[in-house]
Amino acid sequence: MLCPHCWQQVDRNAAVCPQCGGDLSSDARDYLEKVITSLHHPDALTQRRAAYLLGLIGDVRAVPVLIEVLHDNGFDPFVRAQAAESLGILGGPSAQPELQAAASNPAESVIVRASARTALATLSNNENRVDAQSSNEGTPHGATVER
Repeated sequence: MLCPHCWQQVDRNAAVCPQCGGDLSSDARDYLEKVITSLHHPDALTQRRAAYLLGLIGDVRAVPVLIEVLHDNGFDPFVRAQAAESLGILGGPSAQPELQAAASNPAESVIVRASARTALATLSNNENRVDAQSSNEGTPHGATVER
């Protein structure tokens, strides 16, 4: 098992991490918090998986941390690109301007810019779907609404 504090290998039965002294006996964090912590794992593939999972989980509490990852050049570009795509799924008022900034920044890596553009398209499609659903509420299936 890995210590959630320092990511070092520890014995499964250990109550305290021998490397960092972190408490391993009880981890009261919820799943979302554990996945967010995984964004800081030393392995870029694990970070990318965490960013992907945050989009799948669908909890908007992940938006601020995904925005941080998107703009942090210390992260692998593929991790940052995945953060952009997850932001496109999660949406929210704070996601769109951050994605637009990443998509239009010529100094940004190509993969991050492309993923930010894809995420903006996803946001737009999701907004259009919500608008269409709300405008057709109360109409029979297949009926059109005149405006």
